[in-house]
Amino acid sequence: MNKPQSTKALLLWFFLLGIFDIILQLATLPTGMNLFAGVGVSSLVVVFATSAILRLQGIPFTAGTSGPIPSQHNLILSAILAVAGLAPTAFLADLSSRIKGVPDFFLQTLADSMPTTTPEIIIAFLAVGVAVPFVEELLFRGFLQRALRRTWGSWPAIIISALAFGIIHMEPWYLFGLVGVGILLGYIYEKTGSILASTVTHGVYNTISFTIMLNSDPFAPVGQYHWWDFVLLGVSVVVLVKFLPMLHSARSSTSSS
Repeated sequence: MNKPQSTKALLLWFFLLGIFDIILQLATLPTGMNLFAGVGVSSLVVVFATSAILRLQGIPFTAGTSGPIPSQHNLILSAILAVAGLAPTAFLADLSSRIKGVPDFFLQTLADSMPTTTPEIIIAFLAVGVAVPFVEELLFRGFLQRALRRTWGSWPAIIISALAFGIIHMEPWYLFGLVGVGILLGYIYEKTGSILASTVTHGVYNTISFTIMLNSDPFAPVGQYHWWDFVLLGVSVVVLVKFLPMLHSARSSTSSS
């Protein structure tokens, strides 16, 4: 993309972000649709809206997905980094919740929306593990971070897109954790030049997190940390520090322009 198209892409991203936010809020209302199914539907709507508006702007849909196909090495590392990122971001999310406090209405909505039947569980996993990661990586990394990088450089783009990622979820009680996830995903995208790598990380992260949610009580009181929690946190940080530099930088000329 040339420079004017880059600016248009950034403005387009904010417009689509507003659509995504509105649809997501509507999907969480008691309309009879399961929360997770609603999130999946809203993700599909955003994809179609993105394609239509990009076409009107004369920008190819592939503008947000252009980049090299990640190697098997990078895909495996992306999955490992998703697992390693669980403990640190959960710690940050817990820190946020202790400061802000999780409202009862959110916990109740979450409890009421948990799938119970096999079809509901399958739909929920497809929504949070496939649809949402692809759409969010397309918007936050493929368009926003990509456009910001041209103006302000790599790390400011990663930080700003991560902040936007955390804020737009509208869950301030988990903000630190969400921003932490955004920074991890932004770094992976920046290092590999491909949203497929960050989407794999996002998908694995969401899938594991959702599995834990299915087997936990959202109303369980916040407990004290134990020594093994800090051991797990330490091991996870070591894995992140060890494996993040091992990602191959494979940005193509089109993705870095």
